[in-house]
Amino acid sequence: MTAFTDSPEVLQTWTIAQEDALEEWAVDFLQHLRIPSVVLLDGPMGSGKTTLVRYLLKTLNGEEASSPTFGLVNEYRYDGGVVYHFDLYRLESPGELDEIGFEEYLDAPALSLIEWPRLGENFYDPQRTTTLRIEILSPSERKIQWIKGVAL
Repeated sequence: MTAFTDSPEVLQTWTIAQEDALEEWAVDFLQHLRIPSVVLLDGPMGSGKTTLVRYLLKTLNGEEASSPTFGLVNEYRYDGGVVYHFDLYRLESPGELDEIGFEEYLDAPALSLIEWPRLGENFYDPQRTTTLRIEILSPSERKIQWIKGVAL
């Protein structure tokens, strides 16, 4: 189902110098994102994937986010709908995603935010999926690229 490209289309790039700038980033990003949508959060350990989710939920006036590492998925409500926050880090095979009904989550009329998304690459619909690639520039600075489709 996934369509990969050698030269993904970068929709926007942000350089975030301090964490408090993420509030403005979240407002900007959500103004352009169409929901329902699947957003893949691609970045190394410690790059701030869960922190991005926290600011997105804060901007949506949703519940406080926490890492779903042990529970695999957290569901959050906000005035406009539902956010599913996945952390696939501890999974070992795509079969484990089948067991939890991952595809049904992705097809739901919701915003799905997925940390460590590579294991689920065969589940993503490129028409409904976008990628946020996070690069660590310094201990406090990050570069975030918003890429059209699946770019892992």
